[in-house]
Amino acid sequence: MDNSKMAKAKVLVLDDEAHILKWVKSFLEDDFEIFGASDSDNALLKLKTTKIDVAIIDVKLNKNDTRDGWDVLKFVKDNYPEVGTIMLTSYDSMDYDRRAMGLGADDFMSKVVDRNKLLERVVKTMEKVRIRKERSKAVSLALAKNHRLGKIIGRGVAMRDIFRLIGKVAKSDSTVLILGKSGTGKELVAETIYKLSHRSKGPYVVVNCAAIPKNLIESELFGHKKGAFTDAIVDKPGKFQVAQGGTIFLDEIGDMSTNTQTKILRVLESNEIVKIGDTTPINVDVRIIAATNKNLKKSVKNLTFREDLYYRLNVFEIHLPLLQERKEDIPLLIQNFIERFSNKYQKNIIGISQQALQILSGYDWPGNVRELRNMIERAVVLSEQSVISESDLPLLEGINEGENNIDSLDALASLPYKEFMDVCEKRYLTSHLRHSQNNISQAATKAKIDRSNFRKKMEKHGLTK
Repeated sequence: MDNSKMAKAKVLVLDDEAHILKWVKSFLEDDFEIFGASDSDNALLKLKTTKIDVAIIDVKLNKNDTRDGWDVLKFVKDNYPEVGTIMLTSYDSMDYDRRAMGLGADDFMSKVVDRNKLLERVVKTMEKVRIRKERSKAVSLALAKNHRLGKIIGRGVAMRDIFRLIGKVAKSDSTVLILGKSGTGKELVAETIYKLSHRSKGPYVVVNCAAIPKNLIESELFGHKKGAFTDAIVDKPGKFQVAQGGTIFLDEIGDMSTNTQTKILRVLESNEIVKIGDTTPINVDVRIIAATNKNLKKSVKNLTFREDLYYRLNVFEIHLPLLQERKEDIPLLIQNFIERFSNKYQKNIIGISQQALQILSGYDWPGNVRELRNMIERAVVLSEQSVISESDLPLLEGINEGENNIDSLDALASLPYKEFMDVCEKRYLTSHLRHSQNNISQAATKAKIDRSNFRKKMEKHGLTK
């Protein structure tokens, strides 16, 4: 091992047996600075007073201790997520192994191991710690530079809080529940957590639970054996098997049947699945991220969602705000979408007019960021100028019916009176031209304006061919 890079690394060893502490110290002291603790209080004090890099924690502590190893692991992950963790046990148990990984430990090993094996495991954990620190630094730099985290954009308080939560949860293996209305960006948050996690080199599998028929979803998630049902002509792996070693994103989990919920609960409790038509459990190592636009607490009360599953999923909750609750981000989002769709459609559009920006900023966006994205994509496609203007926006062109038209007028009402009238007149002319396939004579006739006056108004608003 190269001592030059690891000489200053600090390793905390928590074990209630003195000979184990001595054994670990003798194995590692040439390469690491070792801090021993025989009880949890002493270990937590060491964590508080010393910048520990890796904590090696015995699962079973003295019966007089107020905590066991699992309690200490959870404390470390919650309060010192940058610290690497290795769980030690006298028993080589698969159940312990799964529990350790489920709680976010970096490794799990038996005490019956030689020096080289222990050293190798600590070095691997140190590497995970290094990668986590690099990612955390990269995230901070990216946010400071351009107000974005992955594909998520925002500079306001609400999104800065979301970025902080994503950065924190990405460091662990905890189950995550993302809540938010349609169009708020739940898919992007899930993908960002995956990309920032230590599982980023593993598969990322997305399952839209609402889009799969209820009679097929279990086969889709868990797989099936040949002959399990009429159309099962070959063995098929489920999405959990496909996601082995990585992350599975269960979108719209609130639409899942209670029967399937029971099987998801089993995965969370035992890290096992059973294929349809089979009885043999299959171990899976998969992180679960779930999302829904439903109120799951209400669903639990209505008995349409299992309470125990809700609490197993809700280890870490991220609630996404509506776009109308983060309007300070609208200019940044618009510019991002303009750049994206200008590249996609090979258009030379560099920005948006102040009038158009005021209109969009005053709108309530019931469809959230997705609606804004679709609006800007349409505007980029239709615009023939280098700057998107209010005439490129469909808010007053009958696209949004009913209440949304009221919202649009409210947005326009934020403009000075003269600008308001100019916008309305331009939209009025644009609508007639569009419905007349740009035939000025027909448009003027429909508007009951003589042709020469109609054309003068077109020139005034830059609508001439």
